[in-house]
Amino acid sequence: TDIEAYDLFMRGTFAEGRSDWGHAIALLSAAAAKDPSFARAHAVLAGILALRPITGFGSADSALALARPVLARALALDSTLVESLIARAQVQTVEFRFAEADETFARALLADPGSGPAHANRNASLGHLGRENEAVAEGRRAKELDPLDLVSLGNLQYALFVTRDYRGVIGETKEIFELETGASVLWAYQVLGTAYLYLGKTDSAVAPLEQAVRIDPKSYGGRIFLVFAYAAEGRWKEAREQRALLERETGGNSPNFQRIVVHEAFGQVDSAMVDLERAVAAREPLFVNFWVNCDPMFDLLKRSPRFEPLMKRLGLHVCPAVGSWPVVARPPATS
Repeated sequence: TDIEAYDLFMRGTFAEGRSDWGHAIALLSAAAAKDPSFARAHAVLAGILALRPITGFGSADSALALARPVLARALALDSTLVESLIARAQVQTVEFRFAEADETFARALLADPGSGPAHANRNASLGHLGRENEAVAEGRRAKELDPLDLVSLGNLQYALFVTRDYRGVIGETKEIFELETGASVLWAYQVLGTAYLYLGKTDSAVAPLEQAVRIDPKSYGGRIFLVFAYAAEGRWKEAREQRALLERETGGNSPNFQRIVVHEAFGQVDSAMVDLERAVAAREPLFVNFWVNCDPMFDLLKRSPRFEPLMKRLGLHVCPAVGSWPVVARPPATS
């Protein structure tokens, strides 16, 4: 009922879609303060507060401490609202309650089958559960509903990668880059470069991954992809240099998780599993970004007898490893 609050809300959701998290939080907080009865503003704000650590910064516990009271306010105002249900499921996801989150996203779609954000978020929850083909279908539906929403396009791009449709990833990335090529789509460079690795085109893989690191070496675990690409190309000197930089950098909220891919690149499966177990125990936020149980980047871990039991404890179905591993050579011994 308050036009000023609604304007702030719309600008806040636009900023969210451009991954401008800080601006989105400020605008949505202002909208909720301007009209305390504005349930949608409270709900979307709660979801952003909860998910912000998945960029790689900030504590999940601190984020949840901020998000939960805002979510409670949204649910008290209207618990049937699609945005309220989406926010509740986003909080559950950050809490590693993946099956519950998927059930809540399903309820959100029942509340509003035409909600693009509900389809985009269900895409992610289905992927966590190992239902990756259904995740692609949800991603395509979200894109149909809002072909300009970068978050939906990114979710579809990643779902195609997980289903090993690497050429589909390249096509989807082209559409994303027609809309945006800057920091708000940093993740698109990461997925594109990794898809090239699995196509055996290591020379094409390095450029987008180097660009991602130039944009921001820390967001979404950016440097780990470059270590992986250099290892696949046999450029072990550069891989070790990036590994050393990663170990020296501070500010990330998922140090164990970032080391997993690095250990895999160097063929250190046991060390990678130790860090995966630590990442899960600490509920490191970057874990939420990846469908570790199905993502090809974690296929090497499936050689460990500890991998599937760990995924099952989280309620996650493990997809079979399909195709070749991109790193074909072993790193040379160092003196």
